[in-house]
Amino acid sequence: MSSAYLDSEDFQGLQQLQHLKLYDWDVSHGRLTKALGSVSHVLKTLQLHKVKGLCPEDLIPRPSRRLPGGRHIDVDCSDNNIINNVKETINYNRLLTLPHLEHLCVNIEHDRPSLAIVRVLAMCCPNLEHLSIETTDAFKGIPLANTLRIHCPKLAFLAFNCGIQLEHNAAYLIRHCCSEPRLAGIDVSVNSSSGGLETAILYHASTLRHLKITWWGDQHINSEELVRLLVGCQYLETLSLNFAGEVYVSDRLLEVMSIIPWGGQLQELRLHLPAAPDKRNVPSHRMLMESDKGMLRRPAEGWELKPPSTFPDRQRYLGMNPVRLASLFRSVQQMGCLKEFLYNMVMFSRVDEFCP
Repeated sequence: MSSAYLDSEDFQGLQQLQHLKLYDWDVSHGRLTKALGSVSHVLKTLQLHKVKGLCPEDLIPRPSRRLPGGRHIDVDCSDNNIINNVKETINYNRLLTLPHLEHLCVNIEHDRPSLAIVRVLAMCCPNLEHLSIETTDAFKGIPLANTLRIHCPKLAFLAFNCGIQLEHNAAYLIRHCCSEPRLAGIDVSVNSSSGGLETAILYHASTLRHLKITWWGDQHINSEELVRLLVGCQYLETLSLNFAGEVYVSDRLLEVMSIIPWGGQLQELRLHLPAAPDKRNVPSHRMLMESDKGMLRRPAEGWELKPPSTFPDRQRYLGMNPVRLASLFRSVQQMGCLKEFLYNMVMFSRVDEFCP
């Protein structure tokens, strides 16, 4: 099914529009720039999801293609040339500006030059606080980090789930997107492990409140580096660690987590930590049930499956390794502010009489 064309005339009566989400629209031939021009002075949120036909040079308004003195901007789709063109238009105050935009979410189709598109958009947003990027395009962290550091001095939340093929690209983007530690939230997905990610995140430890990391593929996870990261981030309010694909987490991680001096502010915890297949075929469900009553045993003192639990919840719970559960709950017991948490798709909550 073909996408509908975005008509800029539809926006001429929406001068007070503050939040705009476009999904599966065709914005080719400069349609997006024309539409944004009508609402640019008040727009606070812009979400672009799988928009078709978007080119970075389309974000440079047509009048700016010819600069004063007869100079003409060469429209070249190469990333470096596009950014040079943008810098030229900035010098002559011709570039589209979104002065009040705080939240930008960009989900780019794989056939678009996503890096250049995000960089041009970032240059338009001097007050950007939240940037979320999703793309399957091969992504380089260095040029984007430089753009954000120069043009987005208020950036506080960075999320990317994209084709960053090497972890050092992700690490560079996190570490160098700000001129000083400032990020309050980081949400990153990586599909390879080459070191440096934990160190980059620790750079923002003093300001970081929300952290989500997803690992993909069949990589080896350095548990000691991850523990060092968790120890250093003492002010976290939400934490989400997800291991997907063929990534398995050693029991050592949960054991060490149980002795981490948590800062006491953690309010939300989400963990997906698959264990390697247990060849011993231990019937764990027998250890998690009251044998004489046929009822589920509580995983630890003061905790239970969050009611009302569903049949799939109970089945997942019965399939869990009791030893790993014991290590996990030793960690959780120290998180005084935590009322409930998600572990391997099962929600646990404190029993009322044990709530602080």
